[in-house]
Amino acid sequence: GINAEYGTQKIVRSIIVMVPYGKWHEKLFCVVLATVVVLEFGLYFRRQPSPSFDTPVEDKQLVTTEEPVEPATISLKSLEVKQTINGEERAELVRRRCKEVGDAFDKNSEFKFEKRVFLSSESRVGYCSVAKAYSSSLKRIFFILSKNRTLEEIEGDPNLVSSVVYPHYLPWFGPKTILFHYPMEKWRTILDSHYLFAIVRDPISKAISAFRDKFYSETNDEFHRYFKTTFGPDICRDMEKNWQVMQNYGATNVNCGDKSATFDLKAFLVWVFLTSHSEISPDILHNPHWSSQISICRICDQSVDYNFIGHFEKDGEIGDLFSRLGWNFPLPDPHPSDMVLSHVEREEFDAIVQSLPKDLLNALYRSVALERYVLGYTDQKPVI
Repeated sequence: GINAEYGTQKIVRSIIVMVPYGKWHEKLFCVVLATVVVLEFGLYFRRQPSPSFDTPVEDKQLVTTEEPVEPATISLKSLEVKQTINGEERAELVRRRCKEVGDAFDKNSEFKFEKRVFLSSESRVGYCSVAKAYSSSLKRIFFILSKNRTLEEIEGDPNLVSSVVYPHYLPWFGPKTILFHYPMEKWRTILDSHYLFAIVRDPISKAISAFRDKFYSETNDEFHRYFKTTFGPDICRDMEKNWQVMQNYGATNVNCGDKSATFDLKAFLVWVFLTSHSEISPDILHNPHWSSQISICRICDQSVDYNFIGHFEKDGEIGDLFSRLGWNFPLPDPHPSDMVLSHVEREEFDAIVQSLPKDLLNALYRSVALERYVLGYTDQKPVI
């Protein structure tokens, strides 16, 4: 405090006066005292962690006044939304909060926004696909509509949409049904002429679901093998480059190989949210399964005006959306990978999720506090 600082100043002034003018024993005392002071300062600075790309810097993290998150509240469809607003009201809320935070979210072109917006000319509806938030089911609907099938046909045969096994391969979609089918100068006009919606998800729950689907489940189709054999080793090597951070959170269950890699949920979450990614491929860094959905769908971009932003966690949200769109059919069956795990495997994975340490969960939620605030998952505005 002030007294300690004042005492230090007195010692320094005494040394300055006594060294040139004091007696020999006073000079010796000053030399010894000065040596002790220098050593103590040296030890002090050695004890302080030096900021680096591998060390989380506290003043760069978001601080929120929310209560710490209890591990038992986290699950694949956790954090039930307490708000009573609907998706259209939430879209307006998100617009206001986007203006509050300014340019806080990455607008990197690597997110390929134009390849995530699906269009229905019949319904004049546009949908920005957020992975792990009903995206496969919703893309099935747009895929059928892209083949000149009508809403009446879907209503007459609900199994028609569920029969679409793989709705992710864009060349299979019909012409003029995805935003990138149009020249860039027409994007704004097209978006403004469609009822634009997105379904978002709590960022941590979204990443947990991505890990279960892409790295934990035994789904062995080409798409999932690609994640495990191509993305997995690169992610693992990037974990090794950030090993100090991984160790800080006890996330060391990592085994890297050239063509295969294994890591647990804790390691994956630390890598996604708490490490730097300076040397990893943009395809991995900006992958929609774990990247910021605000950036992916340009939710805070003033040129993109959403009419409806739904919460994956809120029961009845999809039903309300379909009612507004005039779609009189149920949401298609879940993604096949959601059906792969047995009951025992589901229980085992839920136990892994609920065993995540409380200090790690708090760090994870600090890292996404701003995104959660903007998307309406909390009313506690974080301090940047």
